[in-house]
Amino acid sequence: MRVEMIAHALDWVYPPRCGLCGRIGEPPACPECVADMHSNGSPAAPVPLVDRCWVRFDYTARAAQAVRRLKFDRVTSLGPVLGQFLLAEVRGVLGDFDAVVPVPIHAMRWIERGFNQAESLTKGWPCRVDLSVLRRIKRTRPQVGLSQAERLSNLQGAFSARNVKGSRILLVDDVITSGATMTACADALRKAGARVVSAAALCGEKLGD
Repeated sequence: MRVEMIAHALDWVYPPRCGLCGRIGEPPACPECVADMHSNGSPAAPVPLVDRCWVRFDYTARAAQAVRRLKFDRVTSLGPVLGQFLLAEVRGVLGDFDAVVPVPIHAMRWIERGFNQAESLTKGWPCRVDLSVLRRIKRTRPQVGLSQAERLSNLQGAFSARNVKGSRILLVDDVITSGATMTACADALRKAGARVVSAAALCGEKLGD
């Protein structure tokens, strides 16, 4: 009873609200905002070194705002909610993988941000989410504004993977645009012995731009 009273008091002082439109009394992503997220489907072009790729939303409108709010404004309540939309996209194939691996961020980035947005998407997933498989060992410059070749060069040697010989891995990230980050992760995993590397992202742009 006491816990419920505290919860009610907190709701009164800090009422729940949509993390996108700010409407009070709504879940972290209210139905109206979710309706403005546009389905994407798998990218048109393949991602190098990645066997299959799933993307839930176009990186536009409310979906793009959701990624920015989660990652840069630290509205962490959005993470697990948005992750359920991505889970719905890949639930049918989760059994095909030995581990789900969120794309890691560098330790210094984690200190600055306080969380990994890719990891937050996988909270509550009914599968093995393994944070020990892949590490980001090199802090790189932001990818925005770089060409495809520059993006790949920027990420060269950025990731390291432990021995995963024969394993089937599903990488998870918030956004996939050029595919360079997923390719760099897949490269590290394949060098560590992964048999299958696939990818899933909450949002994405058509590849090959």
